[in-house]
Amino acid sequence: MPEDSKSESTATRPRSWWRWLFYLVALILIAVLVLSITGHLRLTGGGGSKSTPTTASPVGSGYLAATAMSVIFIQWNQLGTDVAGVAQLDTVENQPPSQVMSVKTTTVTGQINKSNISVNFQGFVEVFGTMSGGGFILDFPQPDGSLAPVTFRRASASDYNEAFAKIRGQVSRANGTPRQTTSTS
Repeated sequence: MPEDSKSESTATRPRSWWRWLFYLVALILIAVLVLSITGHLRLTGGGGSKSTPTTASPVGSGYLAATAMSVIFIQWNQLGTDVAGVAQLDTVENQPPSQVMSVKTTTVTGQINKSNISVNFQGFVEVFGTMSGGGFILDFPQPDGSLAPVTFRRASASDYNEAFAKIRGQVSRANGTPRQTTSTS
């Protein structure tokens, strides 16, 4: 009789091992599914999954638009058609001799789809435009309801600093005295 109990326990051992393996695989699949749904795990391949740009700070180059009354410098990261980063918005406020520079930094998000672009300046405005020659043109809404096209060109942080210094100098000359810049975030 001891042989019968020995063969019976040997026969149940492989079944319990397979059962344990089944539960382990099921647990792993559930964990992968939960992590992918919550965004902690990105599954790639099918083309149907949507990715978001990295939140790492962009470094160095960006896009610059400079007008007589403003300087905008955008730096972002792009992943697929999605973009995310920061923008420096510097605008001249008031009339001489009380002009000041308003300096704001804001996050930007957007989409670039072939030649179409949309950019959302968080807390300010969402604008649309077209890609053009290594840069882009965005149409900004004006107080009178019209749209004003603003051209952005590839630029470095040094280019931004030069454009900012130029407009700050214009404010100082318009006021007749050097003025302090204001900063609000």
